[in-house]
Amino acid sequence: MVFKRNVVNGSRYLDFQKLLINFIVGFILVLRNSVFLILFPYKTLRKISLSGDLYQTIIIFLFIWLYFKFVYFLKNKPFPATLVFFVFLINFFFIL
Repeated sequence: MVFKRNVVNGSRYLDFQKLLINFIVGFILVLRNSVFLILFPYKTLRKISLSGDLYQTIIIFLFIWLYFKFVYFLKNKPFPATLVFFVFLINFFFIL
């Protein structure tokens, strides 16, 4: 995370403006890569992971979690959506 020195008392605080800008840029890049995420999910996620952009990865997994929550309410609710999401994460990281 990005820290800056506070001029008044010398303490450290997060630079939320830079954090927000990085998150927005990550969101725009996810939108740009969305077609490739649908067609070639593992190849695209490997490309994103090689770029080292953590924000894109967080946004993608947030969208996947929201998808599982949405589908949970449409179906007969056989398993909790969060449990299915964690099973997905385990499978995903074993495949990488």
